Amino acid sequence: MWGREQQGGEEAVFVRAGDLVGPGYEVVECRGRRAEWNREFGTLRVLGPPGPEGEGQGVYQLAVLVFFQRHLECGFVVRVLVDAGDGEVFVDLVPPPTVGEEERKVEDAVLNSLRAQAKGMWERPGRFAVEKTVVKAGKTMTVTKVVDVVNPEAVGVEGEEDGEHAPKTQETGEVEVQSLRAAVLFVEKWETEYRRVVHATAERKKKGVVALEMSSMLYAGA
Repeated sequence: MWGREQQGGEEAVFVRAGDLVGPGYEVVECRGRRAEWNREFGTLRVLGPPGPEGEGQGVYQLAVLVFFQRHLECGFVVRVLVDAGDGEVFVDLVPPPTVGEEERKVEDAVLNSLRAQAKGMWERPGRFAVEKTVVKAGKTMTVTKVVDVVNPEAVGVEGEEDGEHAPKTQETGEVEVQSLRAAVLFVEKWETEYRRVVHATAERKKKGVVALEMSSMLYAGA
């Protein structure tokens, strides 16, 4: 256990993904502040949003995980976000990049493309529309907020401006607003093609503990 440091408290993310472990998916890469992945217990330990000066200052990218099935050469990316103010957790499942048949002939082409995708997402998280639960006049309601997600490693870096880390559309140069995805669909190639759908939820159990629950279903045909 690292304990609490001035740069941020420890966060433990418990990954429960039994439906994926059976078909042979595993975490092959994780990105976070001082990330440590324990394969035996399915636990990721990272440093949370910077504190105390960083507390209450927006939504931070907590971790980015790459799930990969080596035999089938397919996978996807999961990223976990956390609000530094109230500790609320969000999860986003990201479809794998397209890798052509010719590119697949190169060893580890698919895995390398997923790792490059995860690296880009960690370094430049982007702008998101997130749903937050708020209480107004004694009533609980859900509101949608547009936030620039922060890469915690970039906090305090000279020249880092709000929105600088958010991707812009090529046509207009405007910052692209992304939606969080609780599910991802991709192809598994066995004797024939199958479609796997993965669903995920992230919930804070207590201070410093996040549960990432994942399940999947396999469908035949297109």
